[in-house]
Amino acid sequence: MEQVTVDDGESGGDRHTSIFVLGRQLFVAMLMLDTWQYFMHRYMHQNKFLYKHIHAQHHRLIVPYAFGALYNHPLEGLFLDTIGGALAFLVSGISPRTSIFFFSFATIKTVDDHCVLWLPGNLFHIFFKNIRLP
Repeated sequence: MEQVTVDDGESGGDRHTSIFVLGRQLFVAMLMLDTWQYFMHRYMHQNKFLYKHIHAQHHRLIVPYAFGALYNHPLEGLFLDTIGGALAFLVSGISPRTSIFFFSFATIKTVDDHCVLWLPGNLFHIFFKNIRLP
């Protein structure tokens, strides 16, 4: 948690992070968050209790709706998004400022994944292949 409260490097010291370091940090954050969410989501599908009492709320939307990606039980939001995001932030070592861009990107990608539109030229679909769960 110390990383959140220390100076972000703007008031002095090293003002510019190398593009390679930044790229590595974003890659590690993306890998961490995506891996955490994939396995937690998969586990919620496999565990009948968790599916019935927590994850089923996410699947209650009948009509495909992009913001349905964010429609879930509060405990699911805590387990998948909050804990996963905190782990990605801490493991990757990204700065608070960089995390703003990372988490904004992750949210946009999540909404895009749930919009059910496969439009030609969509960069998310070209660069990021997703595994669909039943």
